Amino acid sequence: MHAPGFYLHIEPEQIFVGVGCWHPAPDALKAIRDHIVAKPGPYEDAIVHQPMLDNYELVGESLTRPPKGFDKEHPLIEEIKRKDFIAVANLDESFLFEPKLPERIAKLYGKAQPLQRFLCEALELRF
Repeated sequence: MHAPGFYLHIEPEQIFVGVGCWHPAPDALKAIRDHIVAKPGPYEDAIVHQPMLDNYELVGESLTRPPKGFDKEHPLIEEIKRKDFIAVANLDESFLFEPKLPERIAKLYGKAQPLQRFLCEALELRF
C-alpha cells in the first residue's frame, strides 16, 4: 500500500523533500477523494495553511475530467481530479550542508503535518 510518507530526494540539480501519497492504488485514491468530499474544509485548511504555502507546492498528475461518480461542480473538483496527493519543497544544495540537517528536514516535514494527517484519516491509518 502506498501510505502517506516522507521523502528526501538528492541528485545533482534536484534536491527536495516530499510528503503525501504518490500514485495511490485505486481503492486508496477513491478513499482520499471521498474524504475530500466528506470533509472539504479540513482538506482545504491542510493545503492552504501558511507553513504549507510558504514551503511546499502541490504537484503530481491529475485527470483532465472529473472522476466517475464525482460532482463536476464540487468547489474542490480540481483537487478531487488529482491522481497524486503530494507536496514538494524544493531545496538549494546548500541546505544539505547545514548544521543539524536531520532536525531541519524533520522541521520541514512538520510543516506538512495537516496534509499528512488528512491523508492518513482518509485511509484509516494512524498518524
